[in-house]
Formats: sequence, C-alpha cells, structure tokens
Amino acid sequence: MKGVAFFLLSLFFFLPWNNFHDVQVAQFELSQNKQSLVLKIEVESKDIFRALTGLEDMPLYQQNAEINDYLQRTTQWFINDEPLAICNYTFLVVDGHFLIESRVKNTFSTIKHVFFVNEFLLDEIPDHMNIIHFRLKEQLRSFKMDKSRQKISLVYD
Repeated sequence: MKGVAFFLLSLFFFLPWNNFHDVQVAQFELSQNKQSLVLKIEVESKDIFRALTGLEDMPLYQQNAEINDYLQRTTQWFINDEPLAICNYTFLVVDGHFLIESRVKNTFSTIKHVFFVNEFLLDEIPDHMNIIHFRLKEQLRSFKMDKSRQKISLVYD
C-alpha cells in the first residue's frame, strides 16, 4: 500500500501543471564596474507578448522599440537622488526568453543611495513578480517586487 501511495504522490509531483503553478517572474540585475553601470533583464517572451498585445506580429526591430518604450514607462532608477537614464537596450531572444541589457557610463565616484520604482508587468499580469538584484559596492542584495511592493530604497555606507 505504501508503494502505491508513493507512486501516486510521485506521479502527482511530476505531472505538468503549467496552468496552475506557472509563476511569471522577470529578473533584473543592476551592477557596476569602474566604467559603467550594467542593467540586465531576463523575462519570458510569453509574458511580454501577453502584456503588450500585438507585439508578436511585429518585426523584431519594432518589438525591441516597443519593449524599450514599455521599460521606460514602468521602471525608474535613481542613484544618489539623480535619475538614471537607461536607454539603448540590446535585445536577444534565447529559449523563449528576452535577454535585455543596457550599459550607462558610471559617473558616480561613490554610490550612497539607490531608489528603484518598478511596475514592469505588474499591472498586466496580476500574479507577476520581479526579482531585483543589486550588485553594487561589492555587495549582492536581492528583493522581490510585486503588486504590493513596487519601490525599493537602499542606503550604502
């Protein structure tokens, strides 16, 4: 009897329940080196296509422009209370994911405060969450952002 229960439990665990347990997540990472601040974003293509209707039918250059505009509207970065203008994203699609990257010249001699506002896909996909990694000042700090938390403020000594 225990063998049958274990088999059924194992079968239940390994069945594809994509519609019930599919978590929509985008990962953001802001890091720095002496020359630049680097923003990397990874998000599933299907989530972008779900949020930005009609995107799937556009040519790739137009998709990139639409995603860039959407990122500009839904994310805001501030370092030491100065807005950080992130643009000139590069886009790569790999295994059903958009890999997005941008580099900005690092003009900050020291980073004391980071403030981030993120609404990326949170209105369009109700159960969506964003994981934010800050690799700044030789530290890694990670946060989950969702509908209930759309702002992060970090202070560095």
